[in-house]
Amino acid sequence: MGSVVKYSAVITKLRGMYSKLLRFDDFVALSSMTSVGEVVGYLKSSPGYSGLLSDVNETTVHRGTLEHLFSRDIINDAEKLSAMLGEKEKNFLRIFLSKYEIETVKKAVRNACRGGNSDGIADAAAIESHKIVSSGLNMERCFAARSLAELRDALAGTEYERIIGRFTEFGLRTPMDIGTALDEFYFKKLQRGAKTYLSASDSRGVNEFVSAEVDVFNILWIYRYKKYYDMTTEEIVNHIMPNKNKINRTKIYELAACDIKEFPAIVEGMKYRDIFKGVDEKDWDRRFSAYLYRMYHRQLRKDSYNFSTVLAYLYLKEMDINNIITVVEGVRYGVAPEKIIKYIDVYTKH
Repeated sequence: MGSVVKYSAVITKLRGMYSKLLRFDDFVALSSMTSVGEVVGYLKSSPGYSGLLSDVNETTVHRGTLEHLFSRDIINDAEKLSAMLGEKEKNFLRIFLSKYEIETVKKAVRNACRGGNSDGIADAAAIESHKIVSSGLNMERCFAARSLAELRDALAGTEYERIIGRFTEFGLRTPMDIGTALDEFYFKKLQRGAKTYLSASDSRGVNEFVSAEVDVFNILWIYRYKKYYDMTTEEIVNHIMPNKNKINRTKIYELAACDIKEFPAIVEGMKYRDIFKGVDEKDWDRRFSAYLYRMYHRQLRKDSYNFSTVLAYLYLKEMDINNIITVVEGVRYGVAPEKIIKYIDVYTKH
C-alpha cells in the first residue's frame, strides 16, 4: 500500500506520457517520407513532439538540431516526473540520468584522441541546461582538449578525472577502453545508488533491469574482443563488467576462453539465447534492443507501483527517439522505406 501511495500520481503521469510515444503505424508513415522536413512536419502533428518541434523550421532543420532537442526532451520528461518524487528517489534519478553526461564525456574522449576539433558542443549545451543532470562540468573546455592529458585537466575535481587519469598515466589512448571504463563506472554507480536511495523492493526492480543490460553487454563485447581485437582470455575477463546477480563467473570464463566457432553453442545454454539464436551477428544489437524493449514494456503493463516503472518509461522514450533519428537518417539518404522499417519494427510493433 505504501508503494501505491508513493507512486500513484507519478505512474498515472508517466502512463499519459507513454501514450504519446509513436507506434508502429507512425514509423511506417515516417519511413515513406521523402525529406527530413516532411518527417518534422509529421512529428509536429503528433501529441508527443508537437510542442518540442513547434519552432523548428522544416526547410532548414538538420540532424544535429533534432538530436539536441530530443536529448533535452528526455530530460524535460525526467524533470516532470522528478517533481512528483521524494527526495531520495530524486537523488537516484539524477544518478540514472548521468548516463547522458557520460555519453557526452565519451564524445569528448574521442574528440581528444583525434587531436580535438570541438565536435559535440551542442550535446554539452543540452546537458548543462538541465541541473537535474549536470555535475558542473565545463563541457566547452572538455571539447577544446586536444589530448587525453588536457581532457583530464578539464575534468579536474569531477568524478571522471580519476578514470581519464588512469589511462593517461599508463599511456593508453584507446577510446574503446575508456568508454568501457566509463560504462562500468556508470553501472556500478547505478547499483550503489539503488541500494543507498531506494527501498528494498525498488532496488531489486532496478537491479533486474541493470543486470540484464550488463549481462548482454558483456556477452556482446566478449565476442567482439575475441573476433576484432584478438584478446587473450585474461584480457577479456579483465574488461568484463562485474555483475554478481546474473551470469556466473564460470560462464564468463567459458565464453572468454572458447574458440569463436563454439561461441553460439555456449550462448545457446544461457537465458539470453533468443537474442543470438538464428540470426547473423550484425543483428544481435537489434535483438538486444528488442529484448530490452519487451522487458520495459512488460513493466509498464504490469501496473507496478515502483521506481522501475519510472525507468521503464525513460528507457522507452529513449528508444522512441533513437527510432526517429534512424528514420531521419534513412530518409535523408534516400533509403527505401522497407529497409528503414527493418531497423525499427523489432521493438515498436506490439
